[in-house]
Order: sequence, then C-alpha cells, then structure tokens
Amino acid sequence: MRKVLFVVFVLISVFSAVLVIAKDNGNEEEVPNGMEVLEAGNVRFIVPKGTKMKQEGNVVTVEDISAYSARRFLEMEGRFTGVEEDLKVVKKQVAHIEEHLAKIAVGDEEIKKQVEDLKTYLDEMKKEQ
Repeated sequence: MRKVLFVVFVLISVFSAVLVIAKDNGNEEEVPNGMEVLEAGNVRFIVPKGTKMKQEGNVVTVEDISAYSARRFLEMEGRFTGVEEDLKVVKKQVAHIEEHLAKIAVGDEEIKKQVEDLKTYLDEMKKEQ
C-alpha cells in the first residue's frame, strides 16, 4: 500500500510540475486577427482591437460589445464623412483643371491656325519676289 501511495505521489508531483512548466511556456497564446490582449493585474482579456477598459479600484470593466460596436460605427461614419468632403474638394479641383486644359487646347488650336496663316503669308511673299 505504501508503494502505491508513493507511486501516486510521484505521479502527481511529476504531472503538477509538467502542468506548471507548460503554463509558464504557454504564456504566449495566439491572439486571433483583429483582437488584442488587455491586462488588468493578473487578469487577461482577449477583446476586439480598440476596446476600452476602465479600472476603478479593484473593479475592472471592459467595454461591452454593443458599446464597442456603436462607438466604432460612429468613428467610421465620421471618417466616411471626412472622405466624402475631401472627394468633393478633389472633384472641384479636377473640374477646374479640365476647364484650364480646355482653354489651353483652344489656345493651342488658335496658335496652330496662326502659324499656318503665317506660313501661307510667307509662301505668298516668296512667290511675289
């Protein structure tokens, strides 16, 4: 009976040591894409990136999913609004550039016509001489 207890004690000791070593080596857990680890004391939370955590004394509160979703949605909506405003400015600039290029093209055609007229005039002058 003593031998059985001794074997059980040894097995428990070995497995306990293995579990402690495994726990120490397994500190680096895989965090899924889009998630992050927040720590508060000895407690670790795996939460979506950008989740806010508040600690008051010994109480730790992590932003719940509905508050997180609403906040992120409002942030994204603000960013889209900014992009839309930038797009309006860019469209105005493009329209202004197109107008300017059209004026240049018209001026270019006028210059070409004047050059042709000048060539014709010079040819006529050469023929008269």
